[in-house]
Amino acid sequence: MRPDTLLIDGDCGLCRASGDWLAARVDESEIRVMELQAVDADPALAQLVAGRDLTAVLHLVGSDGTVASGAAAVIGAARRVPGLGALVALYDNPLGHALWEPAYRLVARNRHRIGRALGIAAVCATIPE
Repeated sequence: MRPDTLLIDGDCGLCRASGDWLAARVDESEIRVMELQAVDADPALAQLVAGRDLTAVLHLVGSDGTVASGAAAVIGAARRVPGLGALVALYDNPLGHALWEPAYRLVARNRHRIGRALGIAAVCATIPE
């Protein structure tokens, strides 16, 4: 069975650091982290996300073919982290996604500042409103 795939912007330092953090904690058989720049190397995955602006927000492509974006993608990926899964599962529903989306957008809009504050280079474009 194919694992879920979290698509990150390989040009964004904060995305890369977050992806590395996740990959270090979750087995690749459950979730893999892939740079969106490499999506075309996986035709089945590329077909599932065709027509989406992959640079606008994070995307989590489920093993069942579903695609979650933004806060829903972060929550879906965080559910796989040992010790966080049960707590995060409380928010993995439409209401939880809606509650966390403004926080996700705030981080996304300020990822350059956050990256600099954490000493992470962030050369990516700013996520649009």
